Amino acid sequence: VELAAGRIPVIAGTGANSTSEAISLTRCAKAAGADACLLVTPYYNKPTQEGLYLHHKAVAEAVDVPQVLYNVPGRTAVDMLPDTVARLAGIPNIIGVKEATGDLSRITALRELTGADFAIYSGDDATAREAILLGADGDISVTANVAPAAMHAMCRAALDGDAERAAGLDAGLAGLHQALFVEANPIPVKYALAHMGRIDKGIRLPMTWLSESARPAVEQSCPREHPIYGPSMNSAKPARPAAVLATALLLCAVYAPTLFIPFDFNDDGCLVYGEPGTSIGGWAQQVWSTTVWEFQNRGPFRPATWAHWITQANLLGDHA
Repeated sequence: VELAAGRIPVIAGTGANSTSEAISLTRCAKAAGADACLLVTPYYNKPTQEGLYLHHKAVAEAVDVPQVLYNVPGRTAVDMLPDTVARLAGIPNIIGVKEATGDLSRITALRELTGADFAIYSGDDATAREAILLGADGDISVTANVAPAAMHAMCRAALDGDAERAAGLDAGLAGLHQALFVEANPIPVKYALAHMGRIDKGIRLPMTWLSESARPAVEQSCPREHPIYGPSMNSAKPARPAAVLATALLLCAVYAPTLFIPFDFNDDGCLVYGEPGTSIGGWAQQVWSTTVWEFQNRGPFRPATWAHWITQANLLGDHA
């Protein structure tokens, strides 16, 4: 919550197979400032459909925070059926479900049984595109940890109804989807992120580090990743130096009035406001390096590039 600092919603996982524990965890998440909570169905003890209904109803009534149901029978050994989800959808602060069976008929059934304001999210990357085209509202994704920009583009195309573009983007992600499940999640995704230098190596027991035999498949599937913009396009043409220089000068002109506002960029390329005297040279280096990367890997005049810099300029202007 502190790291997000209000820039994006934070959904905390607070599910448990004890109703009282789930209530306690959900209360803690709300107190910490989470925007919503994700509650997996009670695992191991295999409640009935009525037990599932009463469990989630009790948590929702005990803690006034938006709650998303999470159905993943492959891990919990219990399957929350669409009729039960529809009953729970009538509780005001139960706002959606993460449906991770990979069964596309479930998406259709859930959409028919719940209102348009009830969110349905895929929890299975390999079928997320088809789920969205069938009426799901998005994907709570494993792959997006490794290739956020590519997954966003695919989901956006599907949400826009552009089935052909979504299919093309999804085809490019298929190998990564598969590689990230060569062993139990989150083992491969943690290995991939460590391999990319995004997190430190390590995992807590009973999970173990990815086996040596599985590492080549994961490593070969990892994209070249820019910390802001996502995977690069290896087929892009080399940057034209004159065009790069012109773009950098234009960006400098946009930022010129705000040069003396104390700020800095964090590791994710987002603005933070720091002590007076932030290095103008460091700021110029950020402009230059990002511009060069964009031209080398995506080509000139990408809308995402300009949208990012305009947003940053507006943030500085508001701060001024």
